Amino acid sequence: MARALKIAHKQANGTLSDQRLTGSATVTSSYFGGVGGIPQWVTTTGVRTIKVTYRDSNNIYHGNAYIITQKGANQFLVANAVGAVNGATHSNASVTLCTLVNTAFPANASSNTTAISSASTMLIVGNTTAEVPFAAKRITSKHVYSFSNVKYRYRHAATQLATATFANVEVH
Repeated sequence: MARALKIAHKQANGTLSDQRLTGSATVTSSYFGGVGGIPQWVTTTGVRTIKVTYRDSNNIYHGNAYIITQKGANQFLVANAVGAVNGATHSNASVTLCTLVNTAFPANASSNTTAISSASTMLIVGNTTAEVPFAAKRITSKHVYSFSNVKYRYRHAATQLATATFANVEVH
């Protein structure tokens, strides 16, 4: 799949691969875009990864999750972040193939269990260049698309605010 989302990995020997993107002709020494993968608080030396909220195939809500792999333009294999231990996805991680959905509650989705209501659906929260929350319809390593079909270049929201040039996406 062209322009897929990169997935950060930490190999058994500690080598990190597919981490973040840096710099460009117009943006130097800034991190832009994002990656999927096990959260930084698990890998300790890895990068912040895109945060996901989802309902598993049994319709159980998970407010703190991560992307294992991309399965299409708007489908991802995801897992509950509490199941990520020592750089591996464990059996209690509720691994589920999910589809991105729109919601009226993107700003507080991780604490509002009604933000998404159907089994095997997920939400990635972004903020427009004006810091208005939106649900992602599609995401790549460099761009995030809203359900209004607006395409944004983005950075991760942990330490970088949205600007006139970049939106941002929630990460762990």
